[in-house]
Amino acid sequence: MEPEHYPAPAPTVSLNPSALRTNSFLSPPRPYSFGPFFLAKLRSPLYLKYCNLVATPDGVLIHESYPNRGATFGKWPFTYLPGIESTDEGYIYSPGPAVDVPDDVLIVAHSSASVFGHFVMDSLSVAISLRRQIVQRGLKIALFQPQQWMLDLLRFAGIPQTSIITLSERIVRFRSAIITSALAAQTTYTPGSLAVETFDHLRRRTFLRARVPPLKLFLRRGGATARMSNESEVADLFAEAGYAVLSPHKMSIPTQMAIASGAVAVAASYGSGHALSGFMSAGATVIELLPSDAEDNWFIRLAARRHLNHRIVVVERSANVDVQSLKTQLEGLL
Repeated sequence: MEPEHYPAPAPTVSLNPSALRTNSFLSPPRPYSFGPFFLAKLRSPLYLKYCNLVATPDGVLIHESYPNRGATFGKWPFTYLPGIESTDEGYIYSPGPAVDVPDDVLIVAHSSASVFGHFVMDSLSVAISLRRQIVQRGLKIALFQPQQWMLDLLRFAGIPQTSIITLSERIVRFRSAIITSALAAQTTYTPGSLAVETFDHLRRRTFLRARVPPLKLFLRRGGATARMSNESEVADLFAEAGYAVLSPHKMSIPTQMAIASGAVAVAASYGSGHALSGFMSAGATVIELLPSDAEDNWFIRLAARRHLNHRIVVVERSANVDVQSLKTQLEGLL
C-alpha cells in the first residue's frame, strides 16, 4: 500500500505544541527517556532542504537530545528570512500557494534521513517512542520522498502505512508539527536509550525467527560515499582473514537484519554500516576503522549498551589507507 497523500481526513486529536512540552504521555516506558523539547517560532514559510516548507501559527516543536540546544537555534535554517538564497546550505525560499495540512505531524527533517543509520537512530526511534500517539491518536509521520526501505522499517516497527504522509516540493502549512533533528536519538545526552529500545523493538518484531550461519563481516560503503578510496584493498585484507565482504545498502532490510543478527564479528570504516551492529547478539565483536581526528560517541555508547566487544583501530584520515600498516594493527583482532 502506498503512503497517504493529501487531502487527508480530519485529525482525531489536537496536539498543542506548548502542551507537548509537559505531557507525560510523550515519554516511553522507563528506563528509556526523551531529551528535552523546545519551541521554535516560525513567522514565515521557509524551504528546508530534504523536508518542505513549514509554517505554523503556534510554532514548531524541535525534539532534541542535547540540553540547551535551543540557545543555538539561530544556526537552524528555519530562521532564514524569505527571499534569501543560500546556495552553500541549499535553503531556498519558494513563494507560491500553500497547502494546509490539518493533521498533527511528526516531520522527518534532516539531511541524513535517507541514510540507514541516521534513520534508525533518529527518525525511527522517535516514531517508535510516539507510536501510541500515531496508532491511537491520529499523529501522522511526514517524510520527504521516502525510499521503500524506510517504509519497510516503519511497517516492521508497527507503524500503519495510513499514518505516513509523503511530502513533495511544495509549500505546506502545518497546524502543529514535531520535527526530528539529526541528533534526536544520539547517545551523548541519553546514552543509547531511544536507539537501544528501537533495536530491541525491531528484533522482537522481525528477524529473530531467521536462522543464518555465524558470519564475520566486512561492510563496504561503496561508490562515491566510501570513506576510503582504496576500500577494495581493505576489503581484500579482511576477506583473507575469513570475513565475508558485503554491501548492505544493496540488500533488503530483512536480509540486513537477519545477517547482522547472526554475525559474530563485523568490521567497517567509520560511519559505514555500524548501525547494523545494534541487531547483533551480546558478546559479538565490532571493529571500527576510525580516523584519528574523529569521534564516534553515539556508537561507543550504543555498543556498551548492547554489550558488544567494540574495538577501535585508529587510521589516518586520508583517501588511501596504508593496508600494510593496518594489517599490523589488526593482528590479534581478526
